[in-house]
Amino acid sequence: MEEFEQSEPASGRGRTALAEARLRKKRVLSLFLAAVLGAAVALAGAFGVLLSKLADGSPMQEAAERVLPFAFAPAETAEGELPGGDLPVPWLDDGLPDPADALPADKLFITEERRNYREKDLRLVIPVLEFDEPVYDGTDAATLNRGACLYEVSQLPGKGNRNVSIAGHRNGVKNGKITEILFYHLDKVGEGDYLYLCDDEKVFRYLYKYTVTVEEDDWSEIYSKGYSSLTLTTCTPIGVADHRLIVCAALDGIFRKTENFDFTAKNSM
Repeated sequence: MEEFEQSEPASGRGRTALAEARLRKKRVLSLFLAAVLGAAVALAGAFGVLLSKLADGSPMQEAAERVLPFAFAPAETAEGELPGGDLPVPWLDDGLPDPADALPADKLFITEERRNYREKDLRLVIPVLEFDEPVYDGTDAATLNRGACLYEVSQLPGKGNRNVSIAGHRNGVKNGKITEILFYHLDKVGEGDYLYLCDDEKVFRYLYKYTVTVEEDDWSEIYSKGYSSLTLTTCTPIGVADHRLIVCAALDGIFRKTENFDFTAKNSM
């Protein structure tokens, strides 16, 4: 072929025939490329429609992720991190009633679910305070000295009538002076602030509801409240500790936990 194209035609008619052959060749190649491009565009469109119909957390999506992991992988920046963190993906609700809805609201009790809690299964995150700590099991004196502690009469996070109750010291004393520890700045949590509880699979997001001060023997804020809540308790006033400062938040959403979950500090509404 190369030798044929490089040879000179013997006459004007030969040159014309050669030009027409080259033109036909270019037209055929152009038509072929256009057909390939059209097929690729159609295939991409169909693939996009398919992905859009896969609900997050559905068995169909999970199967697709195993077969085509690249299609579901989040885009990365040059630094290898997601821009702005992962957008929260709601946890798929099974639609079933929550057993906690039947819990009494006028007394304290210990559920089987609470008995099975393992230390540090939960983490408490309060972005406005730059707080991110594990939740320990029980509120005896030794455990309270370690950090945030889950009340023995607490429930675990979920969508039902649950009150996740966590206690923590507000200050320590060193060389006769008060020191800032754990919940020292808990009174700074306020309107529009988000608080989070996380386990291995889910992120439970709570929205601040109210702050109240009660007597040290008043347990009413630990009772079930008729909605899914998070209750944090600490001593007040600082250095005196004859009352309890209570911060309550209501469940705002349950999300799939991701490595780069965006723990937003404030509700923008």
